[in-house]
Amino acid sequence: MHRIVVAFLLLGVLSGCDATSSDPEDPADALPPGVASYLNAALDTMKTAHVRRKEVDWPSFRAKILDRAVGDTLITDTYDDIRYALNELDDHSYFLPPQKSARQKAPHAVWTDDAVRSGKAIGDVEGHRLTAEAGYVDVPSISGGGMEALKFADRLQSVIASTDSTSMCGWVVDLRDNPGGNMWPMVAGIGPIVGEGHLGSFVPPDADTVRWGYRNGASRVRGRTVVRVSGEPYTVNRPAPPVAVLLGSRTASSGEAVAVAFQERNRTRTFGWPTAGLTTAIRLFRLRDGARLGLAVSRFADRTGRVYEGPIVPEVRAPGKSPANPSRQDDVVGTARAWVEAHPACSDGT
Repeated sequence: MHRIVVAFLLLGVLSGCDATSSDPEDPADALPPGVASYLNAALDTMKTAHVRRKEVDWPSFRAKILDRAVGDTLITDTYDDIRYALNELDDHSYFLPPQKSARQKAPHAVWTDDAVRSGKAIGDVEGHRLTAEAGYVDVPSISGGGMEALKFADRLQSVIASTDSTSMCGWVVDLRDNPGGNMWPMVAGIGPIVGEGHLGSFVPPDADTVRWGYRNGASRVRGRTVVRVSGEPYTVNRPAPPVAVLLGSRTASSGEAVAVAFQERNRTRTFGWPTAGLTTAIRLFRLRDGARLGLAVSRFADRTGRVYEGPIVPEVRAPGKSPANPSRQDDVVGTARAWVEAHPACSDGT
């Protein structure tokens, strides 16, 4: 299974993906009919929905996977073939067999709130004043939906409120230890700092772009509220503050979606190391035995429409390798704090 990273339940799990391909190239005669039908259904779903669907030579791809499956006698035998196919397509998509689909949250989800837990708890949201002018907030991952998502958004805004002060000029937002999960409570929680409006989009290869953002305490997509804080949303003392965003190799999937929310924002600069490069939205598709395909179906774009394919590279690159366990007091934080304090908006009071 890939690294634990993004995400959130919005569009729901689709069913009805069992139609057998009619491509004449299918070398399926060597497989039992039920096995061939199941594997072809999975391949049909990839061909229809995957973000690279216009780039792949699907007859050759299908033949390659079906040839690999020769000797499979049971549907369960095809699971490794499906995983292989997904790995050939991208580094973000994944497969969940039926037993895990029933009890385990799915990793990397961007259009759903099914995501594995990252080990971060709500209480791990942290914030403090670095100096009288610069505040720091760590945005960890959050994987659950419902009340868990609401509590996370509430906690994050509460930390921002308790860290803010009348002397506070700008912020350091740390995403280095955010491998993904559910982006919507993250966006709702960080909203007071990133600001209101359109923050990003999901861009499929041949369908309408899906815009998302933050407004009045809520993360929103297609104009609909996804997660909203339970009380009055917080507003920072200094409107449109300078923000230094910290990135690293563990910033992935939904963590990268939050990073995208800050891209091209005025008075913003990024520091650290390139992100994991899982800048695609995942959507879940159900197969007939209850297994699920988590398919990358669209790419991330920022507020200007710039599409991201691969890692997000910070503007100020830190030396060495991205640490596995970044410190809240390391040199990257210090460099980012110095930039915030030196920003003209801090010296002229605007």
